[in-house]
Amino acid sequence: MTDRASRPPIPTLVAAGRARIPATAVIRGGRLVNVVSAEIYPADVAVYQNTVVAIGDVSAHVGPDTKIVEAEGRHLVPGLFDGHMHIECSKLSVTGAAKMLPGRSCPATPAAACASTTRATTRTSASRSSATACMW
Repeated sequence: MTDRASRPPIPTLVAAGRARIPATAVIRGGRLVNVVSAEIYPADVAVYQNTVVAIGDVSAHVGPDTKIVEAEGRHLVPGLFDGHMHIECSKLSVTGAAKMLPGRSCPATPAAACASTTRATTRTSASRSSATACMW
């Protein structure tokens, strides 16, 4: 997790959430895995400086300098690691799990590709991602 001192002020995040300032990055064309409602549905994600500010139709959040990440055919799982994760269940080493935490860079693997600038994890199929499936 990023430390609070490095986050933009709350009024700036609110402005980004309302599309008054453009997102730093937009991930589009993916299917969002909602870990709260257990739903999977098409959605785009707008990110402003490592913070998710909008989910759904985020076209109003795109500006001239917004980085667009195409996620067609992939699942988006913002906040993949919750506060109650069993590392042994993920089949990752402690070091491997630490590399997947938000705010850290992590290598792209067949199971998950994580962009440290977006803090979003994509996965290509349930059969290839035991770390994700284990947490449902």
